[in-house]
Amino acid sequence: TVPTNYQRFVDAVRNRVQAEPSFRHAAELQKVLDLAVVSDEKRAELRAHAETQ
Repeated sequence: TVPTNYQRFVDAVRNRVQAEPSFRHAAELQKVLDLAVVSDEKRAELRAHAETQ
């Protein structure tokens, strides 16, 4: 069975651990994926901005 949002929330509170990445973390991961696609297209190495690391 798939846990409900309520069950996942309760588990996170009990374990004091966030079950899934935060939106900010997910956005940072997407930025890395986007840079990987661009660098592959250009065959060049790119760096993320310092404030996003």
